[in-house]
Amino acid sequence: MVYMRKRVFLVRNVMSEMYGGGETYQLKLARLLKQSGFEPIIVSSSLNLLDAARRSGITVVKAPFIKRQNWSGWRNILFPIYSIKILNLRRWYKRIFEKYEPDVVNIQSRDDWIAATSLAKNMGIKVLWTDHMDLRSWVLTNVDIWYKNWIGKWVLRSVQKADKIIMISNYERKCFEKL
Repeated sequence: MVYMRKRVFLVRNVMSEMYGGGETYQLKLARLLKQSGFEPIIVSSSLNLLDAARRSGITVVKAPFIKRQNWSGWRNILFPIYSIKILNLRRWYKRIFEKYEPDVVNIQSRDDWIAATSLAKNMGIKVLWTDHMDLRSWVLTNVDIWYKNWIGKWVLRSVQKADKIIMISNYERKCFEKL
């Protein structure tokens, strides 16, 4: 019998120049997973995260990033453009899921939650979401108002397909559960 290591995608997609707590978390988690016999692969557009991961012997995949992040207010009229960008990101994920065949995908960013979650589930990949306070602080703001935050509403539909959601605190969990 051949033992196969579980392949875990760690998706933290932020602007290429960013490197903060969420990215540090990714790297520490990848190192811990590797020590525990898993095969972590960091998927990100953060150049500093990708470089640090490479130096630690972690496999990396440079991901595309949707540069426009503010789609609120009057920008809601641009939702069709955002939808096309998400479809393109979803196609990209399909290619890398087929290439790397991950067993688990841990997604930690809004656009990737939307683009990768249902695709991964359809491909039989277990999906975890890690929230670094984005859901409460801005992603799900005004989702209870029918004409506002269409992207947040899309995130809420996507979360129903996730196997588990990891929150940074009980306060965050309680705020999310209210929605």
